[in-house]
Amino acid sequence: MKNLIKIFASVALVYGVTSCNQDNEGNIYNPETTQLSFYSTVLNYGLTPSQNNVLTLPVARTDKGAAASLGDFKLDSVYQVINGKGKNVTSQNIFTLKSSQANFPENSGEGALQFSYADINNLDASSIYKLYVSNKSADISASKIKQTVVSAQRVLTYLPVEGDAQVLSQWGNSVGAESWSIKVEKAKEAEFYKLKDFYTKGGDVIFSVGADNTVSVARQKDGEVHSAYGDIYVETDATKPNKKEGKVVTMYLKMTVSAGSFGTFKEVVTLP
Repeated sequence: MKNLIKIFASVALVYGVTSCNQDNEGNIYNPETTQLSFYSTVLNYGLTPSQNNVLTLPVARTDKGAAASLGDFKLDSVYQVINGKGKNVTSQNIFTLKSSQANFPENSGEGALQFSYADINNLDASSIYKLYVSNKSADISASKIKQTVVSAQRVLTYLPVEGDAQVLSQWGNSVGAESWSIKVEKAKEAEFYKLKDFYTKGGDVIFSVGADNTVSVARQKDGEVHSAYGDIYVETDATKPNKKEGKVVTMYLKMTVSAGSFGTFKEVVTLP
């Protein structure tokens, strides 16, 4: 195991699923017209294959009357966030609001908006997708929550792969390459792999494999902390042939810090 830098940091991927109280604000007061509200200004969801590519967002109304479609909801924007850095991906239509109205069952104070996405396997597992949703209707309940931000992220279950992987690394070596062995985990739901303690203890690096065996490493911390420049990030250089051939994974990784780049390094991992 290589030990390039004295101070280390860990990579953490946080997956959250927010559950909502089934008791809604409709019990608090009874206005003359039905009024609507989100349950919170911020909601977190984990996305799994069992949801059939649909994200469901609960909405409250102030009565429990007949079944109805209510509101005037809009998906204002979508941002893709990786390690705290976001970019606007609204125009890519990754998520689509299925209807501008929330559907409420009979005798229920809770309805739902639904957002569809084409394929869960097309969602980057290292990204958080932030959906900014608003209700343009004038009928807003006393809570005044007419806007919410939904943070959605894929939930992956990583399982250990038996045996050790062998690493041949150019990173940090001016001449030749250094080798060592590591443990590997694979996601049960998709072609995602986690290289445990890749460069340093606690620094896992995740990569995905596409249908054409192209390998991709989304920008992520590698666990190392430079004494002068802080956290070191890795990501694949898309101009290079990053690929998986059998058990051999070849990655050209760009190593960057806030101040700039150390360059691109060829890293070869032979999976067990």
